[in-house]
Amino acid sequence: MPASVAWHFLHNGAALGRWALGSLHTTEVAPGVFRGVSMFDGGTVLIRPVAHEAVLTVDYHVGSDVERLVPRIAARVT
Repeated sequence: MPASVAWHFLHNGAALGRWALGSLHTTEVAPGVFRGVSMFDGGTVLIRPVAHEAVLTVDYHVGSDVERLVPRIAARVT
């Protein structure tokens, strides 16, 4: 699989719900912002994936308020 295919999958907010244990069953609640359910405690979290194609990375801004999401998680495809 080409790295670009993996990168596209990682920054697809709707796909997060298929692999991210802290944000299962994601749904888009605002443009580019997704709500997921934690496998650990059943709580919800908001996630905004921010993709950087030139370096094949994704920063995940998370929180409980769409106006105050902060980068907490990053993924890099090599």
